[in-house]
Amino acid sequence: MVGRSGSYTLSLVQKSDLTKSKHNNEEHDNPGMTRYICLFLGAKVELVISALNKYSLYFVLDFLNNLYKGVFFLRILVIPHNHWVGYHIVTRLLDNGYQVDGIRSAQLNSGLEDFFGRNSHFQEVDQVKNDYDLAIIINQSEIKNLHEHTEKVILIQTVFDQNAVSDNSAASVISVPYLIGEGMELEENKVYADGELVSCSDEAWQKKAIYIKDFLNVFMQWIKMTHLPKLIEINSVNDNLTNTKVEKKQVLLENRDINTVIKAIQTFNKRLQ
Repeated sequence: MVGRSGSYTLSLVQKSDLTKSKHNNEEHDNPGMTRYICLFLGAKVELVISALNKYSLYFVLDFLNNLYKGVFFLRILVIPHNHWVGYHIVTRLLDNGYQVDGIRSAQLNSGLEDFFGRNSHFQEVDQVKNDYDLAIIINQSEIKNLHEHTEKVILIQTVFDQNAVSDNSAASVISVPYLIGEGMELEENKVYADGELVSCSDEAWQKKAIYIKDFLNVFMQWIKMTHLPKLIEINSVNDNLTNTKVEKKQVLLENRDINTVIKAIQTFNKRLQ
């Protein structure tokens, strides 16, 4: 019969039925043993069916999960994926189930790509040859044949270049000149900010610095949007700036404790040495 849990179990047979012979109503020689066997078999059947229900549910959930990823998740190209910003972007995309292709920069020898090289959702390509829902480019403006393979391009600039904005009418430019994070170049407690080497103890820089993981929390929402402003500037909440251009959007993010971030960068970079 079906119990309250919904699983099938064998009905317990009344003792009077167990002790009567089927043919001549004579007593069995060992009614206790017969009862034990029925209880044992009932428990085994319940365990087997419970296991089948469990694994059936697992396969159904796994199927739905893969179907969801295949239908709703995008294929994204990141250039260059071995830039420290590219590394963080690829890592976040893979964590969210996206299919990612990456093109390496021969000018960078960071070794960051080794962290996700074996992920089944990532592949390194030597040129733009697949069709993509989105291309994310770090500190570059011209990629050969890119617009033949994608209609949506986001340029991320850690060093602002006005020419990149005007030369890429179909792209959205995100300017984050004071972006910091693990994997970035750190020389004797100095970092590159907007193309210049700045001391980590510089108070003006500390007020402007934006941690990469805080930036990505917002960025991951933007990649799902159909239309983005032509130019997005990422600034600290300490920068009281006024948006004077219609096509420019300024996003203010809170600062983290800089000393904590610097220690995290130093710890991470030691793993690359």
